[in-house]
Amino acid sequence: MGPSFPTSSSSSPAAPRPRAAILTRATPAARAMTVAALALGAGAAAGFKYVATTMQENEAAQRRADSLYVSVDRSGGGV
Repeated sequence: MGPSFPTSSSSSPAAPRPRAAILTRATPAARAMTVAALALGAGAAAGFKYVATTMQENEAAQRRADSLYVSVDRSGGGV
């Protein structure tokens, strides 16, 4: 005799989930880590922008205040 197959769909187990669906399921811990990483990245970007703007404003103020101002290359060189 050959193999027997179930004839009723109610007795069969649930179909396995595709692997991609399992990997994309977000847990509360994963959401919290994602939010924390995004917040950290946004904070770092804002910090870099703040420092860049402050340096630019300070250099412009020094140029306006003193006619003897010499811009110094930030690679370590200078007058």
